[in-house]
Amino acid sequence: MRAIICTDYSGHLRKLLWLTESKTGISAGICEADTNPHPTYHVDGTYHHRLTQRGCTVKISTPEKKTPLVSITAKQQLLGTAAFYADDTMARLPRFTPDGRANTIVVLGQPVFSNIRCAAFNTYILLSKS
Repeated sequence: MRAIICTDYSGHLRKLLWLTESKTGISAGICEADTNPHPTYHVDGTYHHRLTQRGCTVKISTPEKKTPLVSITAKQQLLGTAAFYADDTMARLPRFTPDGRANTIVVLGQPVFSNIRCAAFNTYILLSKS
């Protein structure tokens, strides 16, 4: 599953954040073409942050060992990232174009940010044992 979160800015939809869930874990990042900053929470509980440039990893944080995904039994924040609704940030974020990898698109209207000037998103997971 891949989701893209967008907002309107200067009459255009801009991609803010992306969220991907795969067999290896969950990642979320800011739609920055140059650095692609994103944290990843792997299935085995390994957690780290990564920056890439032109497809090559330029920096990766020291991995932390957290609870494996299958062992989480209650609502828990896994990842957190933010995008600032400021002119210099919004102007460099890519315009929304259809993305064959994304199966979910969320659009947050610009008025949501009128008083706070920051978009912060947290990824939660809730597992239930049935």
